[in-house]
Amino acid sequence: MQTSHNTLRIVGAWCLVFGTTAAVWAGDLPCPGNLDDDAIVGAFDLAFLLGAWGQCPDPCNEGDPDATCAADFDGDCVVGAFDLAFVLGAWGPCPGPPMNDVCEGAIEIFDGDTDFDTTDATTDPIAAPGCFFLSNLPRTDVWFDYTATCDGLLMICTCGQAFWDTTLVLYEGCECPVTSDRQVACNDDGLCFPDVSSRMVSVASAGTCYKIRLGGYLESDFGDGILTVTCIGGELSNCCVGNPEPGCDDPACEDFICNNLDPFCCDPSQNGFWDDACVQQALFWCDICAGGC
Repeated sequence: MQTSHNTLRIVGAWCLVFGTTAAVWAGDLPCPGNLDDDAIVGAFDLAFLLGAWGQCPDPCNEGDPDATCAADFDGDCVVGAFDLAFVLGAWGPCPGPPMNDVCEGAIEIFDGDTDFDTTDATTDPIAAPGCFFLSNLPRTDVWFDYTATCDGLLMICTCGQAFWDTTLVLYEGCECPVTSDRQVACNDDGLCFPDVSSRMVSVASAGTCYKIRLGGYLESDFGDGILTVTCIGGELSNCCVGNPEPGCDDPACEDFICNNLDPFCCDPSQNGFWDDACVQQALFWCDICAGGC
C-alpha cells in the first residue's frame, strides 16, 4: 500500500507527542483528519475536534471513523492531545484530486466568493471551442454549479485572486457530461491583475443552473485562489457581452475601443467582430460595464 504524505506527517506528529506507534486504521482513511468531507483539513475540523474534547459518549466504537466520536482518531474513546496532533499534522488539502475534479462532482456555489484549489486536479478531455486556450482545452480543471439570481449581466472572475494562469468556461444547464453546444461564454486572460487571471461575462436568466469550469492554461498552471460570482442584472449593452457583428450598441464605447485600442472589433473588411478581447476592453474602459469584479 502506498503511504500518503499526510499519513507520514500524522505518524510523525504522533511520535513527537507520544513516542510510540500510531493507530493503524487512521492511516487508511481517504483523508485523515477531514471531518466535514470538504477535501481540506482546516479550521472547521479543528473547531469540531475542540468542541468534542474529552471523553466520548457511549457507544464508542474503537477504530471506527464513523463512530459517534468521529474526532477520536486513535480509538481510545477520548478526544485529546493525540487527536489534536493528528489534525495539525494533516493540515491542508487532502491528497489526490479535489472532490469537484469531474463534472459529476461539481460543488454548488452562490453569489460572492468561493475558495478553490486545483492542485492534483486532472484534465477533462472536453474541448472549449473559440476560447483561445492551448488546443481549446482548459487544463487541470474543476467544476462548480451556480443558479443565477438575476436576469442580465453575470460576471465570474479570478481577477487579483489567483496568481497563476487561469481559464474559465460557462455552460448552460448543470447536466453531465457537458457538450460544446451548451457553452455560452469563456475567458483566458481578462484585463485585470494579474493579467493571466480571468474575467468571464454572459447573459444570465434567473433560476437557470450554469456549470462553471475553472482550469489552467498549461498542465503546470494550477493552485489555489478565489472565484467571484456576481449577478449584476439589468439592461445590458452588447458591448459588455460580445456579439458576432462588428462594433457594439454604445457609440462612445465603440468609438474609444475601435479608434484607440483594437480596430479589429469594428472592421468588417478584416472579418472583425466584437469578440471576447473587445469585451475585456469594454469591461476595463467603459462605464456601461461597471460592476462585478
